[in-house]
Parts: sequence; structure tokens; C-alpha cells
Amino acid sequence: MSTATAAPTPSLTLDCRRVRPERLAATVLDTFDSLLPGERLRVVCESAPAAILASLQRERRGAFEWSPAREGPARWEVDIERRDAAPSALRTVREAMTWDHERLSALEEAAFAARHDHDYGEAARRYAVFAHGQRRHVDVEEQLLLPEFERRSGMSGDYGPTVVMRAEHRAIVSLLAEIEKQIGDPEAPVELARAELRQILREHDVKEEQVVYPALDHLLDAGESDAMVTQAQAWARG
Repeated sequence: MSTATAAPTPSLTLDCRRVRPERLAATVLDTFDSLLPGERLRVVCESAPAAILASLQRERRGAFEWSPAREGPARWEVDIERRDAAPSALRTVREAMTWDHERLSALEEAAFAARHDHDYGEAARRYAVFAHGQRRHVDVEEQLLLPEFERRSGMSGDYGPTVVMRAEHRAIVSLLAEIEKQIGDPEAPVELARAELRQILREHDVKEEQVVYPALDHLLDAGESDAMVTQAQAWARG
């Protein structure tokens, strides 16, 4: 699990319901352009903000991170972070997914910091955002990255790194559900499950960052890696 010192906090919030539909894409772009590298915009909408993502990918491709915090059914929340990169900069799978590891680690730490401060409602809220992001991260790998790695490398079946990754994903998802149910309960022995999950994530993330992601980038050309990151941004949890 990557080391992070602070939870990512949006610098600005934009409520889509207060912007005329025909002005929404331009308003998001203008607000995004006001951000400094590392700052985040939280966009809140009543429906999936697919048009906003499409506009950013068309006009600011390579310059932003897209992190859904909530996906429906009646409310969507997405954090858009400005990268320290020029628009049209090509992305790699390793860089994008490692960034997400660090973001998720910060969210998890912030949830338990709130629990340590006896703010159990805030701990549960923050952990729900972390859990959503972690499940989405797993979905992107299971349904997009790992199948492409298997197709390109020929490594599939009962052997190879993807078998290990998928087994660890199952353990991660199971522990997420357990902790998410307990973190808001001051009497729950949640630290035991947390320690187990953090150990799995620590080892899992290293294997991905040092083996799977670089190998996938090697199997793809630069444009294909960039396109894979674009697909990952657009991934919606079913």
C-alpha cells in the first residue's frame, strides 16, 4: 500500500444543477483551468457526467485525473485533479494506476484518522469513498487491464501473474466489505481486518507497480498505453 500523508481534498466544488446544460462543459473547462497542479475540482451532478469527461478528454487530454467518488443512482460526484503536465501529454498505465494507489492510500488513512478522533460518522463517510474507489480500481484491472495483458502476453489460464492478482483482488474486496460495515461502530474490532487489508495491498501494489503495469506498457505502444488510461477514466461501475 503506497505511503501518503494527507487525504486529497477538493479545492473547489461545482454543482452541475446550478449551471445551464449548454454552458456546463465550458464552465468545467474554465474552472479546471483556474486550478494549480495538484488542486482538485469536485463536480456534483444528478446524472452520469459522461459529457464532462468527454470534453476534458478532448480539450485537456493528459492534463487531468478523473476520480469518481460516487456513481449514482441519483447523485454523481467526481474529483478532477489538474496534473503537472501539458494537455495532450501521453499517459502510461504504470503512472496512472500508481497515482491511484497513492490517492486510495490517502483516503484510507483519512478514514481511520477520523475514527481515531472518535468521529465515527465521518470515518464511515470517508471509508465509503475509499471503498468505492478501491472497488472501481479492482474493476478496471479485472475487466480492462488484466485481459489486455493476457491477450498481449499469452499468459492466461492457471498460471502467470494475473492469477495471483485476481486471487488477491477477491481477498481485498471481501475485507473492504467487512471494514465498511464496522468502521462506524466504536466497539467493532476493525483494526484487525484493517491490518490484514493493508498488508495485502502493500504487497499487491508493489507487484502491480513493478511487474504488471510496466509489462503491460512494454507490450503496448505509447499511444495504446495512453488510450488504455483514457478507457480506465471512463470506466463506470455497474
